[in-house]
Amino acid sequence: MTMTTAENIAATDTLLTDGAVSPPHDQLLTFAEVCKLCKVGRTTLWHWQNDYGLRVICIGGVKRVRLSDLQSFLQRHESGRP
Repeated sequence: MTMTTAENIAATDTLLTDGAVSPPHDQLLTFAEVCKLCKVGRTTLWHWQNDYGLRVICIGGVKRVRLSDLQSFLQRHESGRP
């Protein structure tokens, strides 16, 4: 079962309020962390990056997603199909 966009946003907010992720919002998440947080597979994350504009940062060939970019992405696509 996949989560709705609102549930994904709430989950990222919960990470911040519960102290699981410490501010600032520019915390860098691994692809595995994003997949687990949003309950999606790596293929879906790849599509979000390549087809729908999720911002990804490459540092020394390693890809990361800023928590703030993930939250913005989820909010932009909250109304349904992007």
